[in-house]
Amino acid sequence: MQKKLYYYEILMFFIANVLMFLLHDAYSETGLHFLSYISAVNESIYEHMKMTFFSLLIVYVILFFIVGKRYNNYWFGKFCALIIAPFLVMVLYYTYSGVLGYNILWIDILIGVLAILTGQIISYYIISKTRIMLFNNFIWFLLVVLLAVIFSTLTYNPIHIDLFKDNRSGRFGV
Repeated sequence: MQKKLYYYEILMFFIANVLMFLLHDAYSETGLHFLSYISAVNESIYEHMKMTFFSLLIVYVILFFIVGKRYNNYWFGKFCALIIAPFLVMVLYYTYSGVLGYNILWIDILIGVLAILTGQIISYYIISKTRIMLFNNFIWFLLVVLLAVIFSTLTYNPIHIDLFKDNRSGRFGV
């Protein structure tokens, strides 16, 4: 059973990366309002964190119905990944761009890929190698839903700090 999870986690890594690239321009290319809740609406670091979060969340929901129901700590592992991956996007971006004084597109893309990879590795380890059960799966799922609501809400109600600022337009949020 763990071998099956392992192979699905690898597949979902690739799907999550494709989704992340699609979510980058989904709202701006289509103008569909509902996409603004899960895709980038500007070039702020926060919106890239949101893209990372939702690309992972989409594959995690799919994976839950394929193999996740078999694991009593599935949503705990995925919750950890959904916290860590966007956090890595922020930390790695500000670290390298702060050192260089500017950003480089291929490094920005690599950061997104590394954040998703790190999240996948951590969640796989938690789900398959540990028996950590702080709460049941349903509680962790509710916390994941809460994170999704927070990420979406902050698109329309951004905090006026650099994390939420689109450096191209100087605007915040939509």
